[in-house]
Amino acid sequence: MLAISKSNQSQTDELFAAQLEAVQELIAISLCLGLFCVMALQLKATFYSLLTTSQFHAITADILFILILVELFVSREVIVNGVLDTDWRQIFDASWFRSVVLSRMVSCGLRM
Repeated sequence: MLAISKSNQSQTDELFAAQLEAVQELIAISLCLGLFCVMALQLKATFYSLLTTSQFHAITADILFILILVELFVSREVIVNGVLDTDWRQIFDASWFRSVVLSRMVSCGLRM
């Protein structure tokens, strides 16, 4: 009797875990689509600002914003796969990208 209830409990736990994983994947996919749409809209606005005005500070801010969105997309890959399961080169690339974006933000901020 006890073995049967433990078996039912483990099946229930596995079913619950599978449902949670499906919800997690749905959230991750919707966030990725949202980030992609924001990046597309930002690229469109940046393109129009390049054609119409010569406000270099606004254009630089737009480009940095797009780079931050790309970095969030890369970070999502590391979060979904897990740090221990991700190749060290991909973690190094994401860290390098963050440091370059941070240095560009600091240098542009100091010039203003």
